[in-house]
Amino acid sequence: LTLDVCHIKVALALLREFGREGPLDELDVDETIDRTCREGGELELVWRRRKLNRVKVLLLLDTGGSMDPHTHLVNRLFSAARDRFRNLKTYYFHNCVYQDLWEDMARDRHVPTRTVLDRLQGQWQVIFVGDASMAPSELLQVGGAIDYWYRNDRPGIRWLEEIRSRHPRSVWLNPLPDLIWPTTPSIDLVGRVFPMFGLTLHGLEDAMRYLSRARRGR
Repeated sequence: LTLDVCHIKVALALLREFGREGPLDELDVDETIDRTCREGGELELVWRRRKLNRVKVLLLLDTGGSMDPHTHLVNRLFSAARDRFRNLKTYYFHNCVYQDLWEDMARDRHVPTRTVLDRLQGQWQVIFVGDASMAPSELLQVGGAIDYWYRNDRPGIRWLEEIRSRHPRSVWLNPLPDLIWPTTPSIDLVGRVFPMFGLTLHGLEDAMRYLSRARRGR
């Protein structure tokens, strides 16, 4: 099944934390009827705040290289997430997260990863999107980053473990067919840190249910 934005929105809707926020601009029909009856039939309008999805999502997207064939699919996911989640922050990385995250797909503007993590107060959930396909050295070694101009001062796997530790409600979405995951050592390494799901309709639904269960402590 080719995933379109509508399919993805439906799947993402499984991740929700509703609460009433904002001005009193929604008519409470049941309370209005009850209050009107108690006032002897004189209309008494009762207003309430709208029920909104308060879930907070940090979306981390792998860009470039082996992810190029999946660009259209990832763009659909981004569009759906931007529409579905009011509290959404998006950053980019290449193959693995190191000491910097990028604010754009071209990787021209960066921000320290530590700064991003320190700013995330409250119950943020983290969704990684990437094929997790790289040389094991990119995960396990200082200076193992694939970009010749970039030197990571800490193994990438340590950054992933820290993100997982800070935000236990996190998942990894992989656009590659799950049948080939066992053949790639780096996918196995990443899968030991994050619960990994396929970037398919069923995979998205399972990932959102996992995050919802984690919120309820189950």
